[in-house]
Amino acid sequence: MAKYILYTYQFAPLTGDSDDYPQLFEESYKMTPDSIMHAKQEVLANLLKKDSELVFACSGQTYSHKILLNFNGIITLRIANNKKFIQEQDFKLKEIPNHPSCMVIIDNREGFQTIAIEKKSSFPSTDTVARIMKASFNAHLRPYRLYVDIRRRLEEHSFWQLIDRYPDGIKKIRFYFAYPNLPRVSDNVEEVFKELALQFNANTQFELTAIEGQTLNLDKGDKRLASMVKASSDSGLPIKVLPAKKKSAWVSSGSGSFVSTTFPDAISEASEDELFHNQYEYLAEEMKKLI
Repeated sequence: MAKYILYTYQFAPLTGDSDDYPQLFEESYKMTPDSIMHAKQEVLANLLKKDSELVFACSGQTYSHKILLNFNGIITLRIANNKKFIQEQDFKLKEIPNHPSCMVIIDNREGFQTIAIEKKSSFPSTDTVARIMKASFNAHLRPYRLYVDIRRRLEEHSFWQLIDRYPDGIKKIRFYFAYPNLPRVSDNVEEVFKELALQFNANTQFELTAIEGQTLNLDKGDKRLASMVKASSDSGLPIKVLPAKKKSAWVSSGSGSFVSTTFPDAISEASEDELFHNQYEYLAEEMKKLI
């Protein structure tokens, strides 16, 4: 079994004059933010087809990849790093190219938008792979007036662990919410914030500030607070906290926090015929459990 770290990806529409975008499809410049967002997952699915022109590139480096499966919203691929190792032969040292890879599983079904990245020594961290994917996707999504953010999913209890570190209480809490496009996240955000985000094409934030000389009354059983914590955690957006203690600075929840799962090594095999359908059925069911 291999360990995977879970990420959430969320889209937002890009707006502006048509001169700001490559001339890919003339009709795309007539699209509204609603129509752009309606097509978001179909665009990503097409980008991840085996015969697409997708190139994984970030910070001046290109990373080879291989699409293994792309069926009904479930996508698996391998992405390889660029490394070298030193070999000694006949008392001489020489560098040998090495391209170790890791598995990536993408659940692009409506309402899911989850990425599972294999935790493996091929890359410094799964965040490195997520950063490469984000840069690469956005380079290809821009002509479609789409932007995608990819963030590591955070454990909800990491927020309460942070709160418990400050027995003197909390003076301020600041929540951040992404542009609404994923129901399992946006359904936990107050309707007014969703409406403002859609109206102004913006991410939103909400701050709780204690009355002067007081601290915030934080109840773990409060449903509204729990919803905001869940929305932030599922999005991978840290929650900022200002302790009431004098000369305290803002601190963030989620540092070192992650949500993980495991998958059998066999899913890294090329998928064909019966194996193809078996893998799809297995992954579709297992990914559903992660929501």
